[in-house]
Amino acid sequence: MPEFVQHWKPDGTCFWEGRIHVTNTGDTPEMNVVIRSYLMRVADDERAYVDSKPFTRINPNEPISFVSQLYGKCDEDYYIVVKADTE
Repeated sequence: MPEFVQHWKPDGTCFWEGRIHVTNTGDTPEMNVVIRSYLMRVADDERAYVDSKPFTRINPNEPISFVSQLYGKCDEDYYIVVKADTE
């Protein structure tokens, strides 16, 4: 699980940013992979924001790295969930 760091913008809004690393540990390519990062509210376990990154193909042992940004309200408590799915 990547570590997300909270950042404040001059307009008073907040976002959380983290670098996600993914590697296909299988023996065959994975096709149409989508990595989703969810900013979840602690109070009700509802999604406040979703960032999705699609990949057409991830080859075996191929490392992928990207930055995810999730936007929320500065005065709410959140936790982050990252999931990989194929479509």
